[in-house]
Amino acid sequence: MPEEHQAEQRVHGTHYQKSLDVRVNSAAFDAFMARKPLPVGSVVVKERHNTYTVPGPPDEYTAMIKKDPGYNPESGDWEYRYVVVKPEKKVVRGKLQSCMDCHQDVKTTDFRFRTYLPHQ
Repeated sequence: MPEEHQAEQRVHGTHYQKSLDVRVNSAAFDAFMARKPLPVGSVVVKERHNTYTVPGPPDEYTAMIKKDPGYNPESGDWEYRYVVVKPEKKVVRGKLQSCMDCHQDVKTTDFRFRTYLPHQ
């Protein structure tokens, strides 16, 4: 990948972050904090803000929703969503290949990166 493209990836895209809030629904909370696989109905949302503080609604966010067994077995039955809020709203969702490709690297942790959680 050319160096200028790598620099562009660091300032835009699904994993760029200046400020990041990770939220989970109540169905997921205990298992999430214990670093265990999440039950069906779990929702994990990463909000990204393009500033170092969190002044309001996110500029973009990604979400993972744990579906019933069989929905997406090659990716832990997760549905992925990527939403850009600013400058113009854009939503993509489903079995997103780019998400699935990356999350394959962490299939032993229920296809989730958890580098932001404290180690127990």
